[in-house]
Amino acid sequence: MHLVEFLGCTPFLIYFLRSKKVLSFHKLIPLIIYINGFQYHILFSESRFARSVDVYSNVIMVWYVNYYTTEQPRAIIGSATAFYAYLLNQQLNSAMVHVIFVQWFLLHLYAISHVRDRHKIIIYGWNK
Repeated sequence: MHLVEFLGCTPFLIYFLRSKKVLSFHKLIPLIIYINGFQYHILFSESRFARSVDVYSNVIMVWYVNYYTTEQPRAIIGSATAFYAYLLNQQLNSAMVHVIFVQWFLLHLYAISHVRDRHKIIIYGWNK
């Protein structure tokens, strides 16, 4: 169990719950990250499959935000920095490095990376 890494996902849930954005895939990203963090860091921390699901889904969401954001080149440089921190931490194996320089750094980038409404995948029926 990776309790520190999971607790590092809590700001994603708080950000999702406090967000006033229309319900879309873009708004769901923090919730998806929180759920993936729970399933990998708490439920299946020794599972290679759960780790793969966590890593690949996070990569897809980072690509999505980087592709559609209006905050370039800041977003791509920040994402690359977080990726290098992730790679470095594979050697360090530090929960705090992962939380601060990967999780929270990417949450900050998500929060400042605006995506135009026309690029959001709106979930109809939930926005009443």
